[in-house]
Amino acid sequence: MGAPSPSTPDVALACLRAGLSVMPALLAEKRPALPTWKAYRERLPTEDEVRSWFGPDTPVCVVTGAVSGNLEMIDFDQRGELFDRWAARVEEHAPGLVSRLYAERSQRGGRHVAYRCEAPVCGSLKLAQRPGPAGGGDKAVTLIETRGEGGLFLCAPTAGYEAILGDLRALPVVTADERDVLLGCAWALDESPRPQRPVLGEGEEGVSSVSSVSEQAAGVRPGDDFNARGDVRELLQSHGWRRVRAGENEHWCRPGKEHGTSATLKDGVFYVFSSSAAPFEPQQGYAPFAVYALLEHGGDFAAAASALRHRGYGSEPDDGGDVDLSAFAGAAPAHEEPAEATFPHPGPFPPHLLRVPGLLGEVVDFTLASSMYPQPTLALAAAIALMGAITGRKVRDELNTRTNVYCVALCETGGGKERARQVNKEILFQAAMDKYVGPEGLASHAGVVSAVHRQPSILFQLDEIGRLLKTIGEPTRTPHLYHIATVLMKLFTSSGSVYIGDAYADADNNRSINQPHACVYGTTVRASLCAGLTHESLTDGFVPRMLVFETDDSDPDPVEVRIPDAIPEAILASVRWWGDFKPGGNLSPENPAPVVVPYDENARALMSEFTRRARAERRRLPEAAGALWTRAAEKARKLALLHACSHDREGLLVDEAAARWAIELTDYLTRRLLAIAEDWIAETPFEAKRKRLLRDLKASPSGLTRTQMYRKTKHLTGRERSELIESLISTGEIVECREATRGAPRIVFRASCTSSPYSPPVCSPARDSRAQEGEGT
Repeated sequence: MGAPSPSTPDVALACLRAGLSVMPALLAEKRPALPTWKAYRERLPTEDEVRSWFGPDTPVCVVTGAVSGNLEMIDFDQRGELFDRWAARVEEHAPGLVSRLYAERSQRGGRHVAYRCEAPVCGSLKLAQRPGPAGGGDKAVTLIETRGEGGLFLCAPTAGYEAILGDLRALPVVTADERDVLLGCAWALDESPRPQRPVLGEGEEGVSSVSSVSEQAAGVRPGDDFNARGDVRELLQSHGWRRVRAGENEHWCRPGKEHGTSATLKDGVFYVFSSSAAPFEPQQGYAPFAVYALLEHGGDFAAAASALRHRGYGSEPDDGGDVDLSAFAGAAPAHEEPAEATFPHPGPFPPHLLRVPGLLGEVVDFTLASSMYPQPTLALAAAIALMGAITGRKVRDELNTRTNVYCVALCETGGGKERARQVNKEILFQAAMDKYVGPEGLASHAGVVSAVHRQPSILFQLDEIGRLLKTIGEPTRTPHLYHIATVLMKLFTSSGSVYIGDAYADADNNRSINQPHACVYGTTVRASLCAGLTHESLTDGFVPRMLVFETDDSDPDPVEVRIPDAIPEAILASVRWWGDFKPGGNLSPENPAPVVVPYDENARALMSEFTRRARAERRRLPEAAGALWTRAAEKARKLALLHACSHDREGLLVDEAAARWAIELTDYLTRRLLAIAEDWIAETPFEAKRKRLLRDLKASPSGLTRTQMYRKTKHLTGRERSELIESLISTGEIVECREATRGAPRIVFRASCTSSPYSPPVCSPARDSRAQEGEGT
């Protein structure tokens, strides 16, 4: 007699302990038996939750994607009719791979195949379909599909489900290439007709028809002509693609892969399903001209059309244009011709902004005096974060603005970014206020909430915060870091009210925090911040909340100093004063009643003027750039409050000097971040290469010779290099100079967009306060 099968609750717990997000399910509806389950796509349930959910016969489902360790499931529908053919193909291309997988029989006779992947998996995909029966509304019948990021599936020991291979609690991990084999062999069984109108992105606006030869008339565009008679096979082979099966529906294998199918070519449409076939997107079809533009010109369709015309494709168009770019979703627009950078660098950090009366200035001075590598801007950023933490929940302005700030300091490795963090910790410990010192590493969003719940006014000092910033535009790569950024955004916004955390089955884990006050001082290298700058990262709200300080000298000369054993008593006395200050009395820790700090008349007029100007900038600029002005006025009010707290803690008032300092500092930091974004954010591969070359030239004030230019661009082909240089010269962003030598003149390329001296915003309290909104742009 065999051993009894484990009970459903035991299996569910074992799955959880194996790192799977497991939930109870409704069998008939194939969905979770929970009111809401979004949280479990982002975190694993607790053991107590699982124990409370499952009884002996409770159906079981598992969430796929990153939360379960990059779990992906291939679902074979129609009683699994293609499972055996698929398994045979996989065995042919990767012997032994199928036997490593987990497989089960579903309640209607289908098959589920599950595994984990070493790389993140995409959302759910339809891999194989066939046309529906006549009279069925032309709806295709799905034969094979996946459950990927954000999906789920019911599984054994649910009634009607039976494991037939492997163990769900011990899933294998496949490589990206092995996953390509699994998906490719399924795709090869697809019977659905290919789109006759290949697309370059999602949505109907991305459709472009393939012109036939009979449709070509006088004025045909080069792209249409190439679609009709260009040799896309030779083009693909020149870039490492291999045709692995001929016939009406050709199968192609991507570069770097030894076997399997990554795309098909049928009726002039190159249809890519592999997620590892850059620059192509998975589940998209491409016309021959699109293939040429992506492979030969980095997605620059205007440059591709121009090159094809030189090769004899097309004839003079009636409208005088090379190609109708509106037909291609996501295609690069024709080159614009800006005379200069839209957002020029505002120049070095204004030194007068470092001089702040009171505690802020004293902390900056001490930090610089005790630093082997003095970094003034970093010292100011750290002092602002420290001041923000110790004044938390104790002051506010008339608009309920609080002093919680997120300061990020940019400095290269070895440039001296550690000292300011050390000073902040030493001050708080020597003032017996070490409870304000938060963790120096953030492992999860729940950990952040727990830390703030224990100490509602807290200072997080984070080295290499760039790792967090990189995740903002790539939430599926490291979801736990992405959720940390989400929580920090919510805490920032909730500082004047109540933060309500995630709901857990165990009520003891639920968190609500009255007036949370988290301050951040993070340091990182410039490249890490820039790597996280995308259109999405600017518009989702986290980057606009930050005050980004960048040193003007990442390699300062060392100074011989003796690090003092004790912090100056004047600094400690001020910090202790704020620690003892309890405007709400003994109940202030639970129910803060912060002091309202008033504005004088001139300060109020200045801040109103800056608020109107920031709003006008936000409306005037494109979405991503305008987003950086969204919270500019709020950040200025926070800084003005901190200036007032530093200057005269017992006679709290935001005066004209505080408002001017806060406005000028916010304006400068915003314009500097705009200049960084201008240098880095690119919408197409061609634009990314173009901006990389321009950054190299800006970093070399004396310019680059042809030889130096070649060394900087060894990653480019000769054609790409020539096209990039021609593009930058035509837009006036670089200039080509000839320098006399003893021999032939030397060619030097220089960037024409240089830093401009910073001009502070005009702050005139006498300006008519009734000025219309939008003035001052």
